Amino acid sequence: MAAKGAGDKIREARTGHKFVTIKNYKLRIAILKELKMFGGSLNHTQFAKQYDISRMTLYRYLEEIIKDMECSSFTPKQQITFYRDRIKEWQN
Repeated sequence: MAAKGAGDKIREARTGHKFVTIKNYKLRIAILKELKMFGGSLNHTQFAKQYDISRMTLYRYLEEIIKDMECSSFTPKQQITFYRDRIKEWQN
């Protein structure tokens, strides 16, 4: 028997810093380029299979991307440029 709201309780209890890696940003760029909801050609299942990630991981990334876009009021193209700039900063 599953506990009601266990996921929400765990998420609220986790307090700590999130580390965003270059791989994370590259996957975010791929999501923005290739998912149908951003003008690409792949649906969620196809994208998850192609990039060998679980759909839950994909949904977590989508949630983060949407939050980033709401906070910055960027378009998907502007968000891609933002992520590319972050990658360049870390590589230098």
